[in-house]
Amino acid sequence: MKNLTVCIAVIMLTVIGITTDLLSQQRQQQQPRMSPERAFGEFEQKLYALRDYQMTFSVGTEGAVQSKFEGTVRVRGGNFIDLSADGTYGRQRVAVHFNSDGTRLTGGTRAESFERAAPEDFYRYFVQGLTRLGLTHTVMQLLAIEPPVYPETEEEEKEWAEVSYVSTGERRFVGNVEAFPFGIRYRVFGEALGEGRVWINVASGLPFRREGSLRLEEGVLNVVEHYGFSR
Repeated sequence: MKNLTVCIAVIMLTVIGITTDLLSQQRQQQQPRMSPERAFGEFEQKLYALRDYQMTFSVGTEGAVQSKFEGTVRVRGGNFIDLSADGTYGRQRVAVHFNSDGTRLTGGTRAESFERAAPEDFYRYFVQGLTRLGLTHTVMQLLAIEPPVYPETEEEEKEWAEVSYVSTGERRFVGNVEAFPFGIRYRVFGEALGEGRVWINVASGLPFRREGSLRLEEGVLNVVEHYGFSR
């Protein structure tokens, strides 16, 4: 009799365990998957919340113009941003620099420079420029003696770097990094300027590679960028 009671108890626990697993799976299936647009927005917010860091980068282009730059971005408190890079543009050796101190935007090349008043919360525009347009666009702006693109009026706020399409891909190893991609297309002030695939490091949640195309007056540039973050 005792053995029978034990067997019944074991069976009941097994049934309860199976039922619990089935209910858990059912709940997971019923929960809506996060849309690519929302996932991309949360990725941007995570980078925006990272207010103190150093990022090394390399950018390279082929196509209409061959270029290659290596540089560093330093961010302190979200207000102070310092970018410097040097490399080649065509056959010319060049260097660019950019600084935002919360009040002024300055930068350009060794030969020419600009100075502008900084808009409120410029750091948000800088992060969106990085995630949506990539750093190649910023380097090209600095070569043209212009600051990184940002909206100068409330009317331009939604159109200055608008993402028109977002997709997500499966996790896989890119080199020795486990990552997944966001595929994006974007417009700048209403003009379709490019598309790209941004690879996100699963462990850190931060970008480490970007590839895509950028349409400029010179023609279409095929772009590859790499990023490395540290405190």
